[in-house]
Amino acid sequence: MSRTSLAYFVLILTTIAWASSLIFYKIIFTQITPIVFVALRYTIATPFLLVLTLQQRRSKTSGNIRKNWKVLFIAGLCGPFISQVLQYIGLGMTTAGDALLLLNLTPIFAVILAAPILKEKLTLDKILGLLIATVGACFIVLNTSPDYAVIDLQRIIGDVIVIASTLFFAINGIAGKIAIKYENAVSVTFYSTLFVVPFLWLSAVLLEDVTVLFTMSTEAWLVITWVATVNTVVAFIL
Repeated sequence: MSRTSLAYFVLILTTIAWASSLIFYKIIFTQITPIVFVALRYTIATPFLLVLTLQQRRSKTSGNIRKNWKVLFIAGLCGPFISQVLQYIGLGMTTAGDALLLLNLTPIFAVILAAPILKEKLTLDKILGLLIATVGACFIVLNTSPDYAVIDLQRIIGDVIVIASTLFFAINGIAGKIAIKYENAVSVTFYSTLFVVPFLWLSAVLLEDVTVLFTMSTEAWLVITWVATVNTVVAFIL
């Protein structure tokens, strides 16, 4: 297998890992609230990311965190915090199929944001892609298939929330792209995650019932552990 083929194969595995986290959440969403789920996911993932970051520091590939904390905080705030929370709130209101398809809007928002922020050229191909993706999103949200003979307002709201999550995830990607000019990718992921874990738990305490932690089944804990380690840490390593 050539390096190019291997790279594409790894990208496919990473995409599957990230996408399957939505399916896993849908399995246990009756047992755990969205913010608590995200908080647990990144709390469990953080120690593993710390180990990777320390390894990078030993190889002297880490930059200056103090100088870049603002962009790292923005990356964490928009990614692990706002984007992920909105994504799982939306998933609780819509179908997993809708959510998986709508998450493909992230690159579209990234292209739009990269033009003014990163000065990346907006080509004709990109513009056509934006139009096609927008039309596709409209078809998904306004689905009139037999399963939805009557417009389901809750599903539409859920779809809109998922779309909003893709916007914030795109902002996370732009901030991350700026940060990796001065930091290695592992450190960017670790610190942006570390910065927002306290905010996730504070939000969970204020907005949700954290006592679900004491009533969750073994299956739920296994799912969360899997999502935190495989769908988050391993997917990032890939």
